[in-house]
Amino acid sequence: MRTLALFILTASAIGVVGCDSAPPTISVVQVTERTTPSPTPTATLIPVPPATPTATPTPTPTPTPTPTATPTPTGTPTPTPTGTPTPTPTPTPTGTPTVTPTPTITPGELAAARLSEVLPWFDNPAGDYDVAGSELLTNIWIRDAGAGDTVARLPWLADGVDITESLALRVFERIAGHGVDLTALVTALPWLNDEVTIDEQEALEALERITGTDPATARSTGGMAWFLDNITSPERQALKALRVIASVHPALAERILDTPRFADDITLVESDALHALGETARLDPGLALHWGEEALRSTGDQGLHVLLSIFDFAELGPAALDHLTRQPWFADGLNDEETAFLTVLGRTARNHTQQYEDLLDSRFTQASTVSLPLAGDVNIWVFQAEPFPPGDDVLTNIEDTLRVSEPLMSVPFPTTDVILLLGEIGGAHLGSFMTLTRFEDGSVISVPHETAHYYFGHFMTGPTWFLEGGAEFVDSVVWHRKGVVTLDERRSQLLTAFSGCFDRLGVANLWELEHFDGNRRGCDYRMGEYFLLKILEAVGEEAMAAAWREMSVTLQESDRKALASGLRTDDGRTEAIYRAFLNHAPAAAREEFRALYRTLHGGPFLEE
Repeated sequence: MRTLALFILTASAIGVVGCDSAPPTISVVQVTERTTPSPTPTATLIPVPPATPTATPTPTPTPTPTPTATPTPTGTPTPTPTGTPTPTPTPTPTGTPTVTPTPTITPGELAAARLSEVLPWFDNPAGDYDVAGSELLTNIWIRDAGAGDTVARLPWLADGVDITESLALRVFERIAGHGVDLTALVTALPWLNDEVTIDEQEALEALERITGTDPATARSTGGMAWFLDNITSPERQALKALRVIASVHPALAERILDTPRFADDITLVESDALHALGETARLDPGLALHWGEEALRSTGDQGLHVLLSIFDFAELGPAALDHLTRQPWFADGLNDEETAFLTVLGRTARNHTQQYEDLLDSRFTQASTVSLPLAGDVNIWVFQAEPFPPGDDVLTNIEDTLRVSEPLMSVPFPTTDVILLLGEIGGAHLGSFMTLTRFEDGSVISVPHETAHYYFGHFMTGPTWFLEGGAEFVDSVVWHRKGVVTLDERRSQLLTAFSGCFDRLGVANLWELEHFDGNRRGCDYRMGEYFLLKILEAVGEEAMAAAWREMSVTLQESDRKALASGLRTDDGRTEAIYRAFLNHAPAAAREEFRALYRTLHGGPFLEE
């Protein structure tokens, strides 16, 4: 603290008024100054006694000044207040300026901002599936922004989300959760660039499940050519089966994928076999492993066909399986004939117990091999529980059907083993084999029809008139080639039945028939056959063969759209049939073909 002594002269000491004036009065003011901010410093005023004036001044040699009282020091000067002191304002301290924090943007907000730029509907979802889709896309984007952008740009998301697309997005989310590079996966699958079908959504779901169970098998599956190019219904079913197999026997699943026959497109034969193997694995893993290995060692379709029968026995239970395996022919190992025989036993044991027991007691077999230009060798096996009658022509009729149908269809015959079981069990095609009734007079009808179902229904899909009419069409061509009934005669026979079907059901054409909800009374067979025979007459056999060849591909692809629609009637496949015939009709016959289609078939897809 510094003390400043300020000497201030009072008003009388400002100047000297005459030499006889009283000595100047000196006032001493002591001020204390603080070096730190504080209330205004206080000053202590020392009082000065007044001077005594003299009326007649007497000169003196040396004026004696009146001494001023000596101030008494005090420890802390006490101010003498004058009135009410005015408080000194306290200065406002200058602190650090307050900074307004920048709001934090959440990952969800970042995702929403980005996705709303790509998808116009994102900010205003129109329905529950749009809401679910926006949430799933947000989750994908938060996990991997690049993958989120890639998925959001898929064309089928541009107009919103439907139920199938919502399910596909949920699968994408789970796949990303497994650490899979979702961007690479989506980019590698060209079939994701159009609409998503049920086949495709279920294929993705199966791949995700395999990834969660066995990543190695998932990687192998994702690299298969048939998975990368597109997904058909058989391939979807095969993927679902592989998921089950991989969860029980991962090594077996890998071996299946390494087998050359599963390297290209999955056929219905292969798909059915894998499905049966997967279902068997659920029930009896050891049984599935044994027969799965056996199937992989086989070169034709026999080993695959038998897997369906093994599944039947697995469902029937240990007693039925034990009864089968104790049969002498089974216990010492199976040859080709016994493997074909085993193929028919499972379904027969399920549905025709007496027939099954009769076959175990005694079986009779006819067999042959036909060499075809496209398919190569095809084995034929015919079984029944009684001796074949003399001169029986069933085997011959199957051979003739193979030789006629493959050139007619211009497509390799779809299986290496044709298997027929005869008995009192009715006519049916069960995929791995077919059944027909042998009547009391020894006759068997519809052999070419059931054999043709290896093409129609087992290989190509379509509306009922196409599947049953197609099988009847092949039947008629076979009998025509054998010289029994000409095609002209057959068309004439059918004309009456054709118009009768229209009248009885009250339909105008095949399109209306396919949408008819009721008993069709066999009109699918008659009307379908007649229509196909008329197309053959209009465009010729060569053009029709080229159309069948196209349909062998397009009908499997359009089958995906049918399943996606959820409808029993498949308009997509129906139009694919029309387009295939039209594409290959000779120019001179196209108007006649279009007129034929408008009259006998109809449908909204026809050009005016």
